[in-house]
Amino acid sequence: MDDLNFLYDAISKGIPKADELKNLEQMTDSDMKKLKKELIIKIKEYKKQLLIQKLQRYRAFSENNKSKIKNSVKCVCYGCVSTILTYHISYDENTAVCPYCGRKTVIPYFDDIDYYLRTMHDYFNPEFPVDEENNDFWY
Repeated sequence: MDDLNFLYDAISKGIPKADELKNLEQMTDSDMKKLKKELIIKIKEYKKQLLIQKLQRYRAFSENNKSKIKNSVKCVCYGCVSTILTYHISYDENTAVCPYCGRKTVIPYFDDIDYYLRTMHDYFNPEFPVDEENNDFWY
């Protein structure tokens, strides 16, 4: 019955094709396992899409952000994965520049940004490795 609840929950979120799931009670165990695997894959893809959308929303804060940065006590750079006190930031016109890496990848600090910061770096700046030993965090 737990498998059916899992599948019905997934159906209510609109993830699987409804016509494939009309007769769940009549499915064999092997069909149910196959369908569950397919649903898990679809759910993971959906979660990945949501994560990418969230990262892109955060990234938007790195452009024309002088006023937002100045209103923050600290900010973060997803270019070099650093936390920086706002008064250490310089600006190129209206956009904050990281004092460590020199890139325009600085965003204001958000409550959950620590969770996403490394992911943002890996997604948007994979060509720039993070220096784990010399990565300072200013608090």
